[in-house]
Amino acid sequence: MNEQELNISKNKLKRGLFITIGFIMVGIGTLGIFLPVLPSTVFFLMAAYLFARSSEKFYIWLHENKLFGRQLKNYREGRGMSIKTKVVLIVLLWISILISVLFAVENYVLKFILIVILFGVTVYLVRLKTGPAEN
Repeated sequence: MNEQELNISKNKLKRGLFITIGFIMVGIGTLGIFLPVLPSTVFFLMAAYLFARSSEKFYIWLHENKLFGRQLKNYREGRGMSIKTKVVLIVLLWISILISVLFAVENYVLKFILIVILFGVTVYLVRLKTGPAEN
């Protein structure tokens, strides 16, 4: 982590707002770990941006977190994700969305949106750089 990433605001109200929104992004990102339809990395990246402008302590905590810190760091540094992680994510994504489309959602517009999300996220994951296997 380099110090150029941090640009802490001097405005206390702004810092408080950024910290609050940052933790909301962490919460949504954490849900995304367990809900394949919801991306997680983008929310962690937004939280990192907000923490970099509000709190060095929370910025470091985010990047050193055992649950998602390594993935965030690998993504930020352009290392991508392991093939195993990609396969697991894609399989869970397809299972959850197909179950939703086939059994849970009746509205055809929502079914179409879910299918577009399915293909969009699949293409994104396939095109994302494949990095070394995680230990």
